[in-house]
Amino acid sequence: MKTFKHILKLVAISAVALPSLSTPIASAQFSSGYVTLYEHCNYQGKAVTLPIGNYDYNTMLNRGVKNDDVSSVKLSGDAKVTLYQDAGYRGRSVTTDLNISCLVDKQFNDQLSSLIVSAEPKTIYSPPPTRPTTPQPSSSPRGSVTLYQHCNYQGKAVTLSAGSYDYNTMVRRGIKNDDVSSVKVSGGAKATLYQDAGYRGRSVTVDRNISCLVDKQFNDQLSSLKVSSEARGVPSRPVTQSPPPNPRPSSSNRGSVTLYEHCNYQGKAVTLSAGTYDYNSILSRGIKNDDVSSVKVSGGAKATLYQDAGYRGRSVTVDRNISCLVDKQFNDQLSSLRVSSGSNTVRNQTVTRPFSSPSPSPSPSPFASHNTSYSKGNMVCSCTAEYCGNGAVGANAGDVFSDLSRAEVNDIYTPHSNTGWTCAIPSDISRGSGDLACYCKGYCGNGGRGADPKTMVLGTKPSQLSKFYGGGKKGNRTGWVCGTWRNK
Repeated sequence: MKTFKHILKLVAISAVALPSLSTPIASAQFSSGYVTLYEHCNYQGKAVTLPIGNYDYNTMLNRGVKNDDVSSVKLSGDAKVTLYQDAGYRGRSVTTDLNISCLVDKQFNDQLSSLIVSAEPKTIYSPPPTRPTTPQPSSSPRGSVTLYQHCNYQGKAVTLSAGSYDYNTMVRRGIKNDDVSSVKVSGGAKATLYQDAGYRGRSVTVDRNISCLVDKQFNDQLSSLKVSSEARGVPSRPVTQSPPPNPRPSSSNRGSVTLYEHCNYQGKAVTLSAGTYDYNSILSRGIKNDDVSSVKVSGGAKATLYQDAGYRGRSVTVDRNISCLVDKQFNDQLSSLRVSSGSNTVRNQTVTRPFSSPSPSPSPSPFASHNTSYSKGNMVCSCTAEYCGNGAVGANAGDVFSDLSRAEVNDIYTPHSNTGWTCAIPSDISRGSGDLACYCKGYCGNGGRGADPKTMVLGTKPSQLSKFYGGGKKGNRTGWVCGTWRNK
């Protein structure tokens, strides 16, 4: 029988061998976990769950995750995820082991192109108390600008820090050409928005939130921008807008026309000032062919809408708001237009400005950004994605470049696999007298013109699109994709 003294000795030994309940216990737990990626903020929209592993661009696509289409993240178990802005685990990155309800807060909304999911054993411990530090005021630049697809800060959002963003840079960051309708400014930032690539054309400078750029006659017109950041605490200045070229003190041109995608002024809206807008010009401004259903007129403007490119075909002239062009038998028929400023009243006198058909030299198109020093070749590149760019020539779905050399294709159109361009030597090619082109990537037909893969039709006319090519828009039932044609 053990003595009482012997029992006390055993208790003392046990006390030394076992840690106190108040002592932090560090222990490795079993490593497991996964991440769920959501299409929209607040864990809404399409969701894809990924276990531990590496997911480059193509692997993401195979798992059902679209490029630049993730807005919130949930993690489970011991998972940790690193999100990368570019393919190949490159570009700016965000690492987290916590749920993120909206990646807008991390300036990473709709920017994911590759990711790595890992899991680390969690360590349970009681950290020593730390003395809170008082944040010191700083005057370093921290401002940013968030661009929204729709008015009232709705739709796709992309946040940009201080820097210059030309046409191709915008596209790589997930901003479509002529597709921004509202702006939020934070941290003393200031942004200058330009209507054309290369920081050219009409501009608007903002240093506070703009809920709808329609009010600034700049809706869906952004093609390049510059963001600067000022020290915090600097009072914001009111929004200023650059004056139009060659201003006249007594009769300045202030009229404009806003074209809407749907009746009753709904859908995508594009505002145009006085000038001439042929087929290619309206495409570069973000207006699709045969896709206008209502019109608003302001400042005494007048617009003549034409059914065909080159200011031809049936026309309708409007000098007041038209809530639905169905009433004018002109719904979804616009292919070119002319906008004149009409008359403005100055000091109780009406000053009439005659319409001059030749507008100033047209704004540079994004198509002009590629190098033309290459020799002529037999290859064709068609934009078969919703939008093309990402380090290559920027273009809309269906746009075509022909007579390209292989060196030009490799250097400018397909420098990597994520540009959106499909380039090939056509198996069959025909030419017409129009200014459009249609490309058959696979087999085409189904009520349209039948063709084998890689068939190219150059010189298509707008009037032929619906008859032979299903309208030419990406995803139509015929399989043809049509757009603007450029050759050397």
